[in-house]
Amino acid sequence: MENCLKLEATKEIIEEILARHKGRNYLQCGKCCSIKSDAKELARTLYVIAQESISSKDESIEELGDQCRDLLGGIIVIGMPEECYRDPEFCTKWSNENDARHLPELNDYENEVFIKSHDVVLKVSCLGFGESDRACCPL
Repeated sequence: MENCLKLEATKEIIEEILARHKGRNYLQCGKCCSIKSDAKELARTLYVIAQESISSKDESIEELGDQCRDLLGGIIVIGMPEECYRDPEFCTKWSNENDARHLPELNDYENEVFIKSHDVVLKVSCLGFGESDRACCPL
């Protein structure tokens, strides 16, 4: 498992996520507004936003939900390795090693859900920030 996964998001999407991510631990770059968060906490927040957007008639909320689903897809893995289905010993070992990555709350997927890394950095993807700005980001 990777220690930190890096994904890109717009500043507006990050602001929307942070509005729902209150009370959670995260770091935010004061220069470019990128954030670093625990992957499980961020996955839960993205999941809630995506679920709430399903019943919305507002196009902007539907679009936000789609973008959150895309980000969530970059953070999670659905299902166990194929070898788990063929080798019970491997499955037991793999399950024990990956128990901390399990996200049972995301229960509407066909298989179990796991995170890809411990932390996630959402880097701002905006034309207003040049490479020098992004290079200065400590996240």
